Amino acid sequence: MHRPDVRSKRRRGQCHGRAVHLVVHHGRGATGGTRGGLRHGRGVGTTVGDSSGRDNTGAARDTTWVAGRHGTALSFNGFSSWVTVEHTASLRLADSLTLSAWVRPSALGNLYRTVLMKELDTGGAYGLYASTEFSAPAGWLETTEEAGGVGGSSPLPLNQWSHLAFTYSDGTGRLYVNGTQVEQASWAGDVLDDGGALRIGGNAFWDEFYSGVIDEVRVYNRAQSAAEIQTDMNTPIGAVPVARRAASTSAIPAIEKLEVSDDKGRHSDVHRLGDGPAGTSGDGASGGRSGAGQVIEAQVAEGRMVGDQGADLVGHGDRRS
Repeated sequence: MHRPDVRSKRRRGQCHGRAVHLVVHHGRGATGGTRGGLRHGRGVGTTVGDSSGRDNTGAARDTTWVAGRHGTALSFNGFSSWVTVEHTASLRLADSLTLSAWVRPSALGNLYRTVLMKELDTGGAYGLYASTEFSAPAGWLETTEEAGGVGGSSPLPLNQWSHLAFTYSDGTGRLYVNGTQVEQASWAGDVLDDGGALRIGGNAFWDEFYSGVIDEVRVYNRAQSAAEIQTDMNTPIGAVPVARRAASTSAIPAIEKLEVSDDKGRHSDVHRLGDGPAGTSGDGASGGRSGAGQVIEAQVAEGRMVGDQGADLVGHGDRRS
């Protein structure tokens, strides 16, 4: 359903045309093409980290760190909390996009509750909402031709995690709830962007503060497929999707035993723990640490390892002493 919306200044008499409504790798797979993967679990204090490699770091105001969908997340109080990400060229989207996040609202009602919004002088360039005046979630887009939103028909449950995603490409916007498309609508034109800030949990134009927890905010410069959105739902930002990890594991030759020496001549035997998935032994029992490929573990006496072998062998930079 393509719903007219009076929130845009252009809609209130300034409209022209038919007005009815955190690593950037363009065109890559489910985890590529991210403009800003803002993983809250990597933030510290009032700083919200950006996993995209584009330095889209956010500044949090009146938020609290709490347990998230994956790791830690930010809780918003519903009246003064938000995260501000200043404009960068990487956040200026053109003819396609994907916005997504995990949300756990504590209050909704028939009010706009901002998950994220890229601001314009006239309102919002693009946005994702946990609710609107229709009480249901929605995606928002203002283009060079028109402005409006595409909304769902059912409110999100309170105090439960839901995944929201909004995509736009080839003139069509789609709203997804928990990985399933619930509505779509048509737009004309490219995304209008005058360099405003991106805000999470509220906006400076209408306030529209969100009450609850937000985690795993992602902004892509292309429209993801339903399958890619579902993969993102189940893959924390920065982690390797299960399918890709399995393919990588199967391609690595088995290592039965490897001797590693340190710079003082001490050594350790490194054993492969099994052929099962990362983090399990061959019989499926838990064992070792997850790494890229076969699971291996090293026990080395104290002392610096030669080169970076310790980080490579144990995985993700972990060292055992």
